[in-house]
Amino acid sequence: MASRRSIRDETTELRVRLGELEARVSWLARRLAKAEKALKVPAAPPLKVKPKRRCPGCFFEVPRGSRARRCAYCGFDFKAVKPFLG
Repeated sequence: MASRRSIRDETTELRVRLGELEARVSWLARRLAKAEKALKVPAAPPLKVKPKRRCPGCFFEVPRGSRARRCAYCGFDFKAVKPFLG
């Protein structure tokens, strides 16, 4: 009989400890949710980016300061059309 009591006592003790652990985990989860709400930072406004010149033939960006007559990538002649921004 003594061994059965000790098993019952251990089972009861484990159930109590498990209940305390579950309560602690739920308390921590609530605290974490509050902390996340407090730390939320508004998104930064989108940057205004100036559109870069692109080749109308292949849509690659034209290298900065390039005064070439043709695209270095596809060979498109820039004199054929107006500059393309986009």
